[in-house]
Amino acid sequence: MPDRIFEQIVAHELLHVAQYAEGVGARTPEELAGAECDVHLRLLDHDYDIEEYAEGCEDNSSLAARFDRSDPSA
Repeated sequence: MPDRIFEQIVAHELLHVAQYAEGVGARTPEELAGAECDVHLRLLDHDYDIEEYAEGCEDNSSLAARFDRSDPSA
């Protein structure tokens, strides 16, 4: 796994830790979707490349489209 992808995975999971510390729990599918969206928006705020992350994580291949801020339909 490329170092950049590994770094983004670690950052992703640490943002979930931050959510937990902030009192944001994800107990339902809807809450989980919201938590994931928040994490990916925070990654974008810190200049992480969501498209590169999505390519590195086969099971998350649609992340780039779902969290692309330039696409008003997303």
